[in-house]
Amino acid sequence: MKVIKNIACIGNMNNMMSPIALYLKDNGYNVTLFLLNEYDHFHPQADTNNKVELKIVELGWSENNFSDTPIKSINKTFESFDFFIGTDYAAAFCNKANIQLDIYFPAGTDLSEWPFKVTKNFIPLRWEYNITLCAKAQFYGIKYAKHLAIDPTNENYENLIFKIRGNNIKHENIPYHYLPFFLDNSTNINQIYTNELNEINHFDFKIIQHCRQHWLTGINDIHYKGNELLIAGFKKFIDITKSNSCLILLEYGNDVNHTKSLIKELNLEKNVIWLPKMLRKYIFQFIKLSDIGIGQFGHSWYSSCSINEILMAGKPLISYRNGSLYHNLDKYPLMNANSVSEICSQLNLAYDNHNLIQNLEVKNWFDKKQFKRINEVLKTIKKEELNNNFILNIYNKIKLYPYYTIRYKLLKPISIITEFFIIRIKKYANI
Repeated sequence: MKVIKNIACIGNMNNMMSPIALYLKDNGYNVTLFLLNEYDHFHPQADTNNKVELKIVELGWSENNFSDTPIKSINKTFESFDFFIGTDYAAAFCNKANIQLDIYFPAGTDLSEWPFKVTKNFIPLRWEYNITLCAKAQFYGIKYAKHLAIDPTNENYENLIFKIRGNNIKHENIPYHYLPFFLDNSTNINQIYTNELNEINHFDFKIIQHCRQHWLTGINDIHYKGNELLIAGFKKFIDITKSNSCLILLEYGNDVNHTKSLIKELNLEKNVIWLPKMLRKYIFQFIKLSDIGIGQFGHSWYSSCSINEILMAGKPLISYRNGSLYHNLDKYPLMNANSVSEICSQLNLAYDNHNLIQNLEVKNWFDKKQFKRINEVLKTIKKEELNNNFILNIYNKIKLYPYYTIRYKLLKPISIITEFFIIRIKKYANI
């Protein structure tokens, strides 16, 4: 029987990997968190004031250096590990080195966009190699991962999963948060965000939406958040109630300036407070100060980082969830809405029944779900110890070998020659 001791947790997009790494460490495993090319606010330290007691290795891997990262280097990095959990570009780099991920859980575009990038040319130009080769590796890395850890999503996202993995059964999702960090009350925002707190404290009813601003592309974009529906619903709510209420938003996402323009157009500037982009431990404090949290609209989502953070804080949630998509799931308490009028109605209900909404059992649901998610990962590790088979492992190595790389190796010299002549032709033709 294989004994799993050393676990590699690869990638930390949205700070989603560090929680399970810490839970596994708490359960006696030797865990290393490998950071790819992460933003500063996606570092484990963004969740706590205390020192993160976890071995962390920064790799700096991304699509841009995929082709230049040697297979030997990848294998050397992971040679001492028995179990692999990955997100982001972990799928691509592990597939390149013929390492099968035991659990893969997507952060978003790593599943919905990256595996589907293609070149328009049969022979990729040299600058396209990183993109197309990395996309192929990402596709097969996700396809051949033993488990895909993700909650049921919506029709659009499920179709993308089906294109990659077919009907492969999914795994219970991984916990998004390490509770000891967020239950620690040592995080103090009084001195850091004094102006913002002073503004917020002038209001009697506080509403927060801390997901990114992404709505201008419209409903056909899978990343659409429906922020403009919230702004219009909040405007209607203010006009009806004349209440001393504020909407707290985060300066994060492509459409921040467009949202600000819409707020100005609707004469809501006095009722909207913008928070600068900040670490998650600080965002959580603002959620705790609020009366109600807002998820997103347009596309139905059972879970997301922002939804889980609102539930973790024990706050009532207004968001869109199509119940017919999640028949057999344990659903958290929700004030469902997906239009301007529905958002306004739910805000009215929350405002008029403040004590009622505070009694919604959101925190109990979150704690039970968190415990279940941790246990599922531990069970998967134990099953892997029991199912270890030497012959099957050899077969998988042969089956999962990234054969597509052979085509690219053969085409690369042709690509360089082709690119050389294209440049010369354009130069002399003054194109």
